[in-house]
Amino acid sequence: MLDLKQENKMGNLFKSKCYLWAIVFIWFVLGNILACKHKKNNHNFILVSLDTTRIDRLSLYGNERPVSPNIVELAKKGLVFDQAVTVTENTLISHASLLTGLYPAAHGTTYEENGTPLNQAYHTIAEDFLSTGHYQTAGFTAHGTWLNKKFNIDQGFQVFKSGFRSADVVLKEVEEWMIQMRDPTKPYFLFIHLFDPHSDRDGRPYQAPKPFFGRWTSNYKGKYHNWDEVNPNGSLFLTASNRDKISLNDEDIRHIRDQYDEGLAYTDNRICRFLNKYVNFEDTFVIITSDHGEEFKEHEYMLHSSLYDQVVRIPLIIIPPNRMQKKYNAHRRIKEQVRIVDIRPTILSMASLPEAQLCQGKNLNPWLIGDVYECPAGPAPIYHLALRWDGYKLYIKKYKYYFFNLRKDPEEKVNLIDQTKFSDCINNMKNILSQYAQEDKRIRENIEYLNENNKLIRTEEELKKLRSLGYIK
Repeated sequence: MLDLKQENKMGNLFKSKCYLWAIVFIWFVLGNILACKHKKNNHNFILVSLDTTRIDRLSLYGNERPVSPNIVELAKKGLVFDQAVTVTENTLISHASLLTGLYPAAHGTTYEENGTPLNQAYHTIAEDFLSTGHYQTAGFTAHGTWLNKKFNIDQGFQVFKSGFRSADVVLKEVEEWMIQMRDPTKPYFLFIHLFDPHSDRDGRPYQAPKPFFGRWTSNYKGKYHNWDEVNPNGSLFLTASNRDKISLNDEDIRHIRDQYDEGLAYTDNRICRFLNKYVNFEDTFVIITSDHGEEFKEHEYMLHSSLYDQVVRIPLIIIPPNRMQKKYNAHRRIKEQVRIVDIRPTILSMASLPEAQLCQGKNLNPWLIGDVYECPAGPAPIYHLALRWDGYKLYIKKYKYYFFNLRKDPEEKVNLIDQTKFSDCINNMKNILSQYAQEDKRIRENIEYLNENNKLIRTEEELKKLRSLGYIK
């Protein structure tokens, strides 16, 4: 028989082995948890910007005319945002905000005077993906003057092409990249910008190719039915009307708007044909949005010359992969207001990438999947000249204040600035605009300081990855 000491010794040895196995088991479980947490996300991401796309001219957002039936069909698998807001009326500035998640006065990119390119100290969403070391990045834009390398819009794109050309040409280039250049074993981030809804340089103000040309304009018999004889024509015609050098009656305006709808129909057809043919929706997120809308004399302007809702409300549709439809409760409309600056941090969260640094937008992803109850997006400042928030809009135009109740007056026709019952709300919105201006200034000053000291907002690890990819030297 064992004596008491031997029995205790064997008991302690047994306990030690149990403890050891327990520790091994715990480390095994923790290791698997951490491995899952840091597992590479292999979802693809396609960000599509349809230039100058006015939200209420799309079938998805209320136009009874079948202008965009393909986007309607695509949106059946997605999240449709009814109150998405851009930052300004300009293509370059809006896209700089889309790619960085920063407001215009913070990133400082502008076309004015000689132009100010996007500061390379700011990260773009393409750089976020590229710095992972396993994502491919490619960008194709159809605006040759602003969305190009001169303005640093190419930051983070391994392949980048720009220049004024039609959707057919742009998407042909994208197809070639998808088929010939892309590594099918790696995920990708793809940015596509199409310019076709925008007004044209000559001819009709908006000129879609056949068979879309004439679809809704062939019955017009007004004084501008022969655009070859109109001078000036194209975009300059619309500019002249804004300066009261050309008069337009209601029939003329409807005719020009019908031209615009034809361009939207062409764009809808081409982008959705491409997506349906080349995209694997099992593992791809598709995000469709715009930089700004368009006006047709609802106030005093054509083109996009103001900050009324016809210009600053934009479409936003997010189609998650098929396997994640239930997680995102897809095929629903979202009424809460979100901003174009929220797109970058939201996509990064969907890709399980680190949180965006120096980004003023909010990550909507936890809210979209139900982990957070309230929408994190806040007020929407529009170039320090307007603020859209909680169903109201404050707008400073030509040094005069306007205040609109968007719920009762969505067309922004009744200025309530002098009504005392709104004084507190107006003062609060003025203070919010001021706070955003101060925040923008702090960000710009920080970047200027870093530039003076030859520093970039990148970690050493990120720099090593970028060097190994041949992106920087």
